[in-house]
Amino acid sequence: MKNTLLLLAAVALTATCRAQTPAAATPASSASRPAPAQRAERQIQTLTQELNLTAEQAPKVERIVQAQQQELQALRAQTSGGGNRRKLFQQLKASQEKYNGQFRAVLTPEQFTRYEQLQAQRREQLRAARQNRQ
Repeated sequence: MKNTLLLLAAVALTATCRAQTPAAATPASSASRPAPAQRAERQIQTLTQELNLTAEQAPKVERIVQAQQQELQALRAQTSGGGNRRKLFQQLKASQEKYNGQFRAVLTPEQFTRYEQLQAQRREQLRAARQNRQ
């Protein structure tokens, strides 16, 4: 009887410890990536705050960001099977240039300069995260 109780206590303790393992300890997957709508909403909030968008600019920026996220999602879906990375990079670069042109048309020169700075910061964060994974 004591052995059975000890065994049950050990199983319960193991299950409790596994349930408390931090999420960061599990490998990241594409399933844990936020949905395009969530990424768009987060980006819209950041741009609204960082660029001090006017009431006129905000809906225009929102449309641009949503279209950009949908296009990025489509590109990811096309290459999820291990497609040509060079082609993907070229498509991503062309997409970024297209949307940068749209942002340039909506934002003031000062806001666009700040937008470019935010992009550079994000690229650096991604680069650092990629290096930390290796």
